[in-house]
Amino acid sequence: MILDTVDILIIGGGIAGLATAAALTGKARSVALLDRELVPGFYASGHNAGMARSLTGRIEHSRLAVEGRARLASEGLLEMTGGLLLAMDPANLDPLEAEARELGVEAIRAEGSGEPGLHAGAHLRMPGDGLINIHGLLGTCARRAREGGANLHYGEAVTAIHPEADGFKVETARRAFHATTLVNAAGAWASEVGRMAGGLDLDLKPMRRHLAWSDQPFAPA
Repeated sequence: MILDTVDILIIGGGIAGLATAAALTGKARSVALLDRELVPGFYASGHNAGMARSLTGRIEHSRLAVEGRARLASEGLLEMTGGLLLAMDPANLDPLEAEARELGVEAIRAEGSGEPGLHAGAHLRMPGDGLINIHGLLGTCARRAREGGANLHYGEAVTAIHPEADGFKVETARRAFHATTLVNAAGAWASEVGRMAGGLDLDLKPMRRHLAWSDQPFAPA
């Protein structure tokens, strides 16, 4: 079995894993990534709705969202479609409007929904929100990771992880890695990877949601 030695080994080849690989190349001597599927973002990343919102209801998250949105726009990966945040009780928009003021985000408040046939007590119109080019983002991160010297291995499932005194030995059916640092970017399988690596037994639960297109106005409850 081939044994490769790397500074950082990332498990998971979706947006989180690829973005981490792209960011770490140049900062570490050697970076490698493993994913059991044959293509990047096969699961949640590739099926992401791609909504880029600036305001989240938690200021620390919104700061990251605003910074990320600006970076995506500068890379040509964001389509500025604008967005609406609706509330039946106008008071529910107060904390979001306060976030917008603090972060310097344009948010236009008005009564009603602002759209014919759509019912709400008030709304915030967000001109800077939009849609992320998800596949473009995956491709950009993968390209930059490779250009920086990272080795991306798709179609290689992790079969075993052995914690060692100076890092981890990670095995697949084809090869083994010795990594000083292991990054768990396995998404819905993060708990399983964490247990394999001898880490804390965190009961991480993937959250699912569904989006549906409708040609009729939707009235929020």
